[in-house]
Amino acid sequence: MIIKLVNFLKRNFIILIINIKQKIGIKYSTRRLRSGVLLKVRNIDILCRGILRESFEAKTQQAIMSNIKEGMTVLDIGANIGYYTVQMADKVGSKGKVLAFEPNPVVLEQLQLNINLNNFDNVIVEKLALSSKNGFDEFCTPEEGKESHGSLKENITFELKKKFSVKTEKLDDVLDRLGISKVDFIKIDVEGAEKLIFDGATKLLSSKHKPIIIFEAAEHLCRPFGNRVFDVLNLLYSFGYYVEQFEYGMWMALPRVERG
Repeated sequence: MIIKLVNFLKRNFIILIINIKQKIGIKYSTRRLRSGVLLKVRNIDILCRGILRESFEAKTQQAIMSNIKEGMTVLDIGANIGYYTVQMADKVGSKGKVLAFEPNPVVLEQLQLNINLNNFDNVIVEKLALSSKNGFDEFCTPEEGKESHGSLKENITFELKKKFSVKTEKLDDVLDRLGISKVDFIKIDVEGAEKLIFDGATKLLSSKHKPIIIFEAAEHLCRPFGNRVFDVLNLLYSFGYYVEQFEYGMWMALPRVERG
């Protein structure tokens, strides 16, 4: 009972501090996460409270970090402000590599800031949206503080702030361009564009060394792209994956082991 009370007071104290900072014009808060890395986040950001209280996506974080080992090559697709990117970079170490994708300039700036804050030199940042074709597409950004929910389609949950053009590239082509022949792990959070990414990664998904994939997929996010969660799961199954849901809207795709 006492522990619950202490945790309750701690959580609400953090919220109080954030509110005070906003009122007096302090834009950022910096916190050292349990993993040891530093993260700087805007106080206005919708993610701020969860991150600073370390209650942000607890199950997803555990699933991601438990599948990453030193020396791995991992992809953070929809890297946002770098919450997972910096933790991945820390865990794969100097012998590993993190490839972070983020097309939104507002959160891209914070992503780069958090990489530099931790002095990581094993992260490659790609300012583009992965898709099923190379070219350009329209990117939709919600109102201030909710830019992390930007997408190639308008998110009906939030008020649209603006639209702008972003570069798109197929994942297979990015890996070829960078000379990356093997990927061990992929995290994807792209607000409904999952199938577009997989459609542009057929070479990787067909490879002998298939990466473990953790991704978000929900009906209300897939619908604006003209597909369903079933379509995403079925596509992965066709490439030899077993897919299971470990939390609402969150999925883990594991290469199937064929029994002879």
